[in-house]
Order: sequence, then C-alpha cells, then structure tokens
Amino acid sequence: MRVRTTAVFVAAMLLLPSGLDAACFAAETSFSPPVDGPVVSKFEEPLGPYAAGHRGIDYGVPSGTEVYASGSGVVKFAGPVAGDGLFITIAHDAQLETTYSFLSGLQVATGQHVGRGDPLGFSGEGHPGEDRPVLHFGAKIAGRYIDPELLLFANLNDISDLISLAPMDEPGGVPPDSGRSEGGSSMLEPSEPIRVRPAEQGMFVNIGKRLGQMGSAIARAPSAAGDWLGRRASDVGRLVTGLKEIGAKTADAMGAAASRTKSFFGSLRDSAGGFLSAAGRVIDRTGDLIKKAGSWISRAGSWIADAAGAARNFFARAIAVAKRGADSVFRSVRGIAGFALKRGELILDTASFLFHFGKGAIQQAACSVKGGAPPPAIPTSAQIRAGAKAPQAPNDNIVVTIAGIGSTTELTANGTVTTNATMYKADLTTLGFPEDRVYHFSYAGIEEGGPGSYRLHKPYEKEETYQAIDLSAEKLARQIEEIGRRHPGKKIDLVAHSQGGLVAQYYLANIYQFDDRERVSIDHFVSIGSPHLGADSAQLHDTLAGTPQGDFLLDGWEVAAKDFGLPPPSSDSARQMAEDSPFILELNEQWNPDVAKTATIAATFDFVVTSPHTRLAGAEHYTADLPNAFSSLLSHGSMVEADSTKEIVYNWLADTPSTCTALRNAVADHGVGRILSEIQDTFFEAYGFVVNGFR
Repeated sequence: MRVRTTAVFVAAMLLLPSGLDAACFAAETSFSPPVDGPVVSKFEEPLGPYAAGHRGIDYGVPSGTEVYASGSGVVKFAGPVAGDGLFITIAHDAQLETTYSFLSGLQVATGQHVGRGDPLGFSGEGHPGEDRPVLHFGAKIAGRYIDPELLLFANLNDISDLISLAPMDEPGGVPPDSGRSEGGSSMLEPSEPIRVRPAEQGMFVNIGKRLGQMGSAIARAPSAAGDWLGRRASDVGRLVTGLKEIGAKTADAMGAAASRTKSFFGSLRDSAGGFLSAAGRVIDRTGDLIKKAGSWISRAGSWIADAAGAARNFFARAIAVAKRGADSVFRSVRGIAGFALKRGELILDTASFLFHFGKGAIQQAACSVKGGAPPPAIPTSAQIRAGAKAPQAPNDNIVVTIAGIGSTTELTANGTVTTNATMYKADLTTLGFPEDRVYHFSYAGIEEGGPGSYRLHKPYEKEETYQAIDLSAEKLARQIEEIGRRHPGKKIDLVAHSQGGLVAQYYLANIYQFDDRERVSIDHFVSIGSPHLGADSAQLHDTLAGTPQGDFLLDGWEVAAKDFGLPPPSSDSARQMAEDSPFILELNEQWNPDVAKTATIAATFDFVVTSPHTRLAGAEHYTADLPNAFSSLLSHGSMVEADSTKEIVYNWLADTPSTCTALRNAVADHGVGRILSEIQDTFFEAYGFVVNGFR
C-alpha cells in the first residue's frame, strides 16, 4: 500500500519571488510516495544553481519496480536524457513539478493526464556510476528544487526550504531532473557566462515583503493549530461513539449466537432420543421377523417329513374335509387367503429357500456319488515349524496373495515383517508351495528387498488400503509385470481375501492383456470372502450424507472408525464397495469369466460380506466349513486360515475340484446369508430414515 499524505503550501508561498502567482498554491494538493520502498538518500540542497548537492530523494527499490504518479497532473516530459536512462516530469499546476529519474521503461507519454497512483513506468539502475538500483524522485516550485518530502509529509518546520532567493534557471524551461551533481559541475551547466536579469535587482525588496508576510502567517499559526486540534477532538469523539455502537452490536450478536447454539444442542438431544427410540423399534421388529422365520422353517421341515404320510392318506382326508360342510370350507379358504395376503412375501422366501435347499441336497448327493480325490492333509505353519511335512504343491505356478481393506505390514529392525493381514498369515507354504514362488501384494507399491514372500513388497499403512480400488489394481499390475520378468514362462495364480478380490477382479477385467499371454499368463483366481456384488455395510456413507444431522453423525462415525482401526465410510474404496455402487455394477459388466479359472469361497455366518454377495458370474462357488461357533462369528477373517478353506484352494489350484459344498452353499446363500443381508439392509434403511427424517 502506498502512503498518501497532504502538502499545504500557504505560508511558504509568501516567500516566493515576485512575479509568481501565490494563489495557485493556496489549495491543498495530495501526494503519495511513487514506490513502496525505503528512502536511502535524503535531499541535500546545493549552495548554488550549479553547486554540488542531491536535488531530490532516492528510494531503494529493485530495478523493474513499478513507479506511480505522486500526484495528479499532466506529463510535461517523458523520454530519454543524455544516455542516462528515461525521465518523466509531471506538471501539477503552473509552478509545481515532480520528476522521476533513471527509469527502465515508460507507461505514459508527453501531454497525458495522470491521477495520483496511476502507473508511470518502471525503475532502473539509478545514478550513473553507483552500484545500487534506486528511483530518484525530485520536486520543483517555480524552477527551484525543494525537498520532495515536504510534499509527502507537509512538515511546516521545513517552510524555510521553500524560500526562493532567486530563480536558478533561465526562462524557457529546464530539462528533467538528472539527480546528483558533484564538484560544482553537471550536464546542465550552461556554455555561456551567467547574466544577471534586471528583474532580480529588486529581490531584496521582495525578501523584506515576504518576511513581513511570514510574520503575519506565524502570528496566525496558534489559532490555526487550535482549530486543527478541535477538529481532531471531534474526530476522536465520533470514533468513541462508533466503538460503543460496535460493542453493543457485538454483544447482541454473541447473545443471538449463544441462543442458536443452545437451540441446536436441544434439537440434537431430541434427535438422539428419537433415533434411539426408532432403533429400538427396528430391533424389536427384526427379532419378530427372525422368530417368525424360524417358526416357518420349523413348519416347513414338518411339512416335508409328513409329505409321504399326507400322500397315503390323501383320499381319506379329502372325504373328511368334504364332510365338514360348506361353512367350514368357506372359513378355511378365507383364512388361507388372508394368511397368504399377509404373509405372501415370507411364503415366497420360504419356498425359494426350500427350492434351493432341495436343489443343493440333490447336487450334494450327486457329488458324493461321483466321488473324487480328496485333498491331502494340510498341516499348519506351526506344525511345519515343528517338523511336519507339507504336501506336494498343487502346481508349478507362481502365487500372488492379496490382502483386504484395513490390513498393514511393517518391516521390523531385525529384518522380519509383521502384519495383521490374515491373508498373509495363512502361509501358502503349508500347501506345498516353495517360499521363492510366493509373493505378497503391497498397497504401497513394489520395492526391492524384503524377506521371503515380501520380496517386491513395500510395507504399507492401513490408510493406503482406503485408496480407490482401481489405483490399487494398477500397483498390482506393476508387481505382476516384474514377477513375469523374474520368472519368464511361469504362469501366475491369484489368491485374494475380501477387498483384495475386487483389486484382482479389476486387474483381470481392465488391465490384464488376456490375448497376450506370452508376457504374463494368469492361470487361477481364487477369492475368499470378497464382495463381488458389494457389501451391505458399505452403504453407510450414502445413507447418512446429505443432511446436517447425517453429516454430523457421519463425522462422528469417521472418528470412531479411525480410533478402532476400521475403514472410514467416506474412503474411496469403502464407497466403491457399496452394494449397487456404479463401480460394482460397471465392474461386473466388464467381467469375463473366461479370463482365468475362477472360484469364490464364502462363509455361512459372515456378516461383513454375506455369502450371496461373494458370488461372481461364471465362477465355481464354495462355502467353507468353520470348526466352531467362535470362528463362525469371526468368519470374515478366520475363514482364510480354516482347514476347509485351504482344502478348497488346494484342490482348485490342482485342477481337481473334488470338494463339494452344494448343500452348505444353499444354506449360506438362501438361508443364513440372505437373512444377515436383509437385517443389514433393514437396519441401514431404518437408520437413514430416522436420521434424515428431520429434514
């Protein structure tokens, strides 16, 4: 910001030489510094018109600094002078001029009118022969150099500097101010002897007159100072009054803000009470539905058990029913119709379950009759460390394992790797694969070094698993390309858990060159508990977002998720995994079941990714049998290390899929899994209704 000040030329003009129009200086003229910079050289008045001195002030600014007009006026001169750079002179009235010297560029032309603060040009290197760039700023009154700071700061103590004992120049104008002159000579020195003008002979008479006028001006100074102080006191009074008004308005605003805050928290308290009440009703309703579903399943079992006896006694029962009379028949039909109307959906669901249960039982029986090679005994990692022998590897391929969301890996000081990923803890060397044929994928990308399966693995934090699934798939592609260079001609198997299955699916559907198997060839793909049709729990963000109270609860959920190490609902990968998200729908449209030999594995009681959502078009589907109730409740993570899961993976990679789980598939997909999915959908729909119902 440029400082703006006012110079007052009233008393000073009483001392000007005769012939000058003092009235032209009686008005106020506002001036401001031409640049933003410090004054590095002050005005030094020369003893004579050609004596040494500094006819202006220097501002220390870099070359190229934009220069502004100090006051309003007309450009009297704009151009080069004697090879010393560019100069500008502005005439502010008939007697007052300001000069801007040693410029490197011009933005105005002679005759142009400029206002205070208008750009004139750009500063240059400064005085010739000096090694610091400056802007030289000069001022003249009636051809007499004055200190420019008198214009800028209106210092009445400097009025004596305005006394003009005699003009310094010949009539006809002066070229623009060129700054310093040293040693009594300058480039402005005339070539002929100086002649005294006749008009100057009466200068001492004029001096006497001006001194008398100066005394009168000084006598009037106390009165003018009193008027000035009175105006300032009035200004201070108005300022105090304004501050009082601001204080009163601020107090009112703070009171209103406190009232709104109190109202907001009252609404929040009421909303929380309403939410808890609605949640209680939803839980009660869900419990009733589960009880009714159990009752109908029990009845369905009884119906099937009694079907044979009912067939034998059909005619006898038909005769008995006919004897009951028309009234009884009417009541029975009416009751059945009403029951069907009220429970139609439950009957259809039960019929669907019975159909798939029967179909699964038939397939299970056919599979048992057909037989097949059972999987070999697969020891645990601990048993192998104790000396147990692993089976022969199911094939000669390279295996790449892919962990799920929220997993982490860390390289310790002694060179080992710690991880919370069950996919990496489920050591595939227990299936017989040599350690040099197993690689673990990293969400942070590839990196040289690392022990065992962690070759080409860069340790990563759980936050890196929250990135978009397509970005993770690109990192998987780079790792697989490097594995292909290290193992030319070898086929690759992908074994993934949870979100890792979607990373592998996106890679196979969008990045993998199915027709170019000479470079990289994917043989098998096995996904364990992967939400190929989306996860119910991933709907949380879209359910809550969009209302103030929903966003408030979502922010709280985000904080809680971070504290407990859970995926934040707003993360890219979590939103992509939501049921019916555009990402899931498009990914399944792009999927080609012929790209690899694909199998999907689910767990019956997996409430994180329910069994129906793990299916993938064209893939063989299996349900793992977990050993106990505890592992069933935690099935999403524990299923990776379960014996039945390893047996299914082994047989699939060996191209001998003899493990048959058709009946377990039917129970998991159309029974328990569907109920768990419906419960989650009902909960999130009710949750969203309660939260967003306050719009």
